[in-house]
Amino acid sequence: MKKLIFLISIIITSCSPYIRSDFSRNYASLTSNDSIKVLSPEIYLNRNNSRDLKIGTIIIGDKGATKNCDSITMLNIIKDSARVHGADLIGLTKHIKPSFWGSTCHQFSADFLRENVIKIDSSNQEYITLAEKIKKENSYNKFLFTYEASYLYRTVKEDNSNEFNQKVSKLLKNGYGMSFAAYYNNIKNSGFGLKYKIMKYGGELGNAFISFDDGRSTENGTLSIDANVNYFALSGRSDFRFGQKQKNNFYFEYSVGYASYNERSGINTKIKTTGGNIGYDFNFGYLRNINSSCEIGLNLGYFASNISQLTIDNGRETNTFNLEKSEALNLNNLNIGVVLTYGL
Repeated sequence: MKKLIFLISIIITSCSPYIRSDFSRNYASLTSNDSIKVLSPEIYLNRNNSRDLKIGTIIIGDKGATKNCDSITMLNIIKDSARVHGADLIGLTKHIKPSFWGSTCHQFSADFLRENVIKIDSSNQEYITLAEKIKKENSYNKFLFTYEASYLYRTVKEDNSNEFNQKVSKLLKNGYGMSFAAYYNNIKNSGFGLKYKIMKYGGELGNAFISFDDGRSTENGTLSIDANVNYFALSGRSDFRFGQKQKNNFYFEYSVGYASYNERSGINTKIKTTGGNIGYDFNFGYLRNINSSCEIGLNLGYFASNISQLTIDNGRETNTFNLEKSEALNLNNLNIGVVLTYGL
């Protein structure tokens, strides 16, 4: 019985074709739905295949008693091997057809290749197909979150009407700000979203005095001023990536929203001043990619808003004032800062 089983196994083995394959690279296996192109020797050996990456070879032939070795069967065996190793192109280098004096089988030699392959990083010899390159270049994060910390310089003209006003103007000339934004990228390089920005100014001025018109005594001492602008806006953004692996990015942001002004100033009695108006914010900058999600860089921007109606609470009464255009509170500023982004 053992001899019979051994004899049957010899017969089965001798009936299968001779196969020898060698692979220098392995890619993810293709699915049954992925197409594999087969080129005849006449086409393959005379074409410009400089953009194709050879990943292996195969020889399939006759062992001497091979059955089921017609051309379709033999090519399907080659295709199955190509599919397992991720080759999407088969270039036949030799095709020996059946003959009366030779083998009754179709016999093939072939190269396995990845079609339209481009080397994208010489340091690690990374190769991708042209289709993969296009897909990679067109991939982008749907959601983008940004954070900016900046130095502010107000472009308002200093009030030099008297020494005290001049000192106050200088005190409020510079400040700092922070902004947070969230964008939905509806296309690769552009998106829209919401933005919040806070800008703070202030400081202290010694040897100051404040007099009141309602009978309260004059206050002397150190004058403190704490002013901030809260800006809520609809924002748009465009990115222009360039360089190797798209690691560099010039961007432009633009927004329109509502700017709310809040100031508390005084020596002992704190006077509250509030107001608001439409504001505009324009920013552009450069970012450097850290990884697929994060970028860091520099930002230069300009914020504009003028408030012509102010409400002042002096601790006893509250009054609202409508200011002439030339007297409106000018919040315009130039800003420069550091930006961090995170994409999802």
